[in-house]
Amino acid sequence: MRDIRPDLRERIAEAERRAAECSLAFDKARAKLEGDHQSEMAGIKRELDALRSLIVIESERTGGHEQPLQKSAELADYLVTLIFQNGPTYKNELKYLAEKAGYFEPGGGGRAVHLTLHNLVQHRKLVKLDDERYDLSPVQIPELLSKMQGTSAEPENG
Repeated sequence: MRDIRPDLRERIAEAERRAAECSLAFDKARAKLEGDHQSEMAGIKRELDALRSLIVIESERTGGHEQPLQKSAELADYLVTLIFQNGPTYKNELKYLAEKAGYFEPGGGGRAVHLTLHNLVQHRKLVKLDDERYDLSPVQIPELLSKMQGTSAEPENG
């Protein structure tokens, strides 16, 4: 049998060389990643600073008072009123109009509108048409007309 220790030492040296190369590549990748991260964070920090400055300017312009978003409890009435005024309407149109009216932040409210419409259909105030538009339930029309005339939908006793 021959002595394989020299072969093993050679293999150890090769493995140590590969480990050193791997560590060097890792260090280079980490340095690049840290540089990229710092650069991106600097850009985000500049954006945050600009946005915070705009908040200060807007607060000064409005006297420090933020306009509150309208309550979500009113959203159902608002959607029903929109449909009453405009006729059958698609969900996206209703969401857009509610957003413009200040019921939620720009780009938000999709879930709120969806759930509110679902509840209005469940409570038979609206119907969902085959073309995906929403319209007033036939039951809802007399109630709305009486509200607009300032009278109660229920007969008076007495």
